[in-house]
Amino acid sequence: MRIIDEWTFSQYQTRAKASAALKKHWDSWITEADFKAIAAAGLNHVRIPIGYWAFDVSGGEPFVQGQLPYLTKAIGWAGKHGLKVIVDLHGAPGSQNGFDNSGQARPTPQWHTNSTNVKRTNAIVKRIASLYKDKSGTVSAITPLNEPAGYVGGTIMDVVKQVSSLR
Repeated sequence: MRIIDEWTFSQYQTRAKASAALKKHWDSWITEADFKAIAAAGLNHVRIPIGYWAFDVSGGEPFVQGQLPYLTKAIGWAGKHGLKVIVDLHGAPGSQNGFDNSGQARPTPQWHTNSTNVKRTNAIVKRIASLYKDKSGTVSAITPLNEPAGYVGGTIMDVVKQVSSLR
């Protein structure tokens, strides 16, 4: 067993154990005091990464959910302390770059090669926009895809442009 990303973290232990560990992490990793300190340092934006699995787990994906209330709480803290938020869809179905930080490390990204992955991503970006439409004074941007693998050629960038053009 080798845990290298959130996929294997959720796959190689019981759901209860993975959920408990993630809840402990989510409860303590970022706090309101962090947002207060960021504002006091004179910064004006925070970028909050979140994986697609916070919104959509399907087809045997092992991910544990529960992140969304923490994102909402963080957005509230940011607004309270005069900060803007960039919500960053950090991982997409099939992995947009193959890196561990996409949720599932893979030798080759599969996000752009499967229309279902792209459709799921589009739906998730729209859901993020809908969830936080009343927070436009705080949520200043949504990044629809973190670090897509340009190294696999132009095809992925063509698909990225489709997602990025959502309105």
